[in-house]
Amino acid sequence: MLPSGKRPGDVKAYCLFPRSQTRKGGCIMVLNDVLQLFVIVGGTVGITFQIAWAIFKEIHNNKK
Repeated sequence: MLPSGKRPGDVKAYCLFPRSQTRKGGCIMVLNDVLQLFVIVGGTVGITFQIAWAIFKEIHNNKK
């Protein structure tokens, strides 16, 4: 440990909110993490839309 209390190689987190005792963890996400998050969220939205569209089409076709 350095005299400042930090270990060599520690990364400084740039956050919008100041650190507090209740919030632990960092704010830095690498590009790979962001892309994985977009894929998961996009896939979830896409599947949800497909299910909703199939239900809508089934209901609409039964009314005719």
